[in-house]
Amino acid sequence: MARDEVLAAARAARGVLGWSLEAPLPDVLELVERGHGVPVGVLDLGPELAGAYLRRPRGALILLNGGDAASRLRFTLAHELGHHVLEHAQSVDTAATLGSPTRPMEIDANAFAAELLAPVAAVRAWLTSRAAAAVGLDEVVALAAGFGISAPAALFRLVAAGAVPRDRVRRLRAELDEDAHLDLRHRLGLPAFEDGLSLARERMPRVPPGSALDAYARGELGAERLAAMVRVALQEVLETMWSVDLVPPGG
Repeated sequence: MARDEVLAAARAARGVLGWSLEAPLPDVLELVERGHGVPVGVLDLGPELAGAYLRRPRGALILLNGGDAASRLRFTLAHELGHHVLEHAQSVDTAATLGSPTRPMEIDANAFAAELLAPVAAVRAWLTSRAAAAVGLDEVVALAAGFGISAPAALFRLVAAGAVPRDRVRRLRAELDEDAHLDLRHRLGLPAFEDGLSLARERMPRVPPGSALDAYARGELGAERLAAMVRVALQEVLETMWSVDLVPPGG
């Protein structure tokens, strides 16, 4: 799909609940479930799996690894929504496939997620309100905190908005690589971004009613079938379910 079409789809998807394109997305979990009707499960899926988009005859399902940082979790959920809106095939995503995608549909889903969470119009409006003479590391960290994204993602969005000269991009990337930003949010007094997804992460496992995970927990879906649906080894599925006390009746 052409990049302009992907970005337009992200903006349209964002507007389903009437939320402005010139402000941070209030709650990506609410947008996915209430706006687009896709249930989301949040579990500890281990060190490899970041998330999955599952297409099923009775409706789509998204799984997220609640062990990931909140900002990464938001991006993963936005990415999986991209698969849904762009009508992609089922996809199981790792940190590697999200961070360095090679398949066209994964590249498109990443572009969709970036525009969904921090549209160029919203970034430019934020910059206007801040009225900074130039974009430095403070602005990168403040944008990340205000939009609930990572600092590297915030720099990427500032570049997309045309707000950072090329020579300064190299310097800021070097500072991020050196972890110069890690304590800056605290020193700037910036609050953590709170939304439904951050709450779900704190209270996981989150099993949406009517989902495959709910069916498993009620004994209506076997572990073998669930493993096949998420493309994970049966033993890994069982260990994950046991670790979060999702044991079906009689299991």
